[in-house]
Amino acid sequence: MQNRQCDLIINTDNMINEIAYDSGYSSPSNFCAAFKKQYGVTPLKYRESSLLRKAEKIKIYHLNHSFRPVVFLI
Repeated sequence: MQNRQCDLIINTDNMINEIAYDSGYSSPSNFCAAFKKQYGVTPLKYRESSLLRKAEKIKIYHLNHSFRPVVFLI
């Protein structure tokens, strides 16, 4: 399993079966089994957890960098 597959799972909207075939697997189930064996989670769970981490980072950023309106007097 290469980091390329992880990048595709995280950074694209490609379906998992597309990624499996593009990675040279003969079936998505073989890809999912190999992925889970290496990473401990299915590709879909890997994608979901990555999206949750990204959302949490954005939320924390916005809390730490709250925007304040600027008023210009003319």
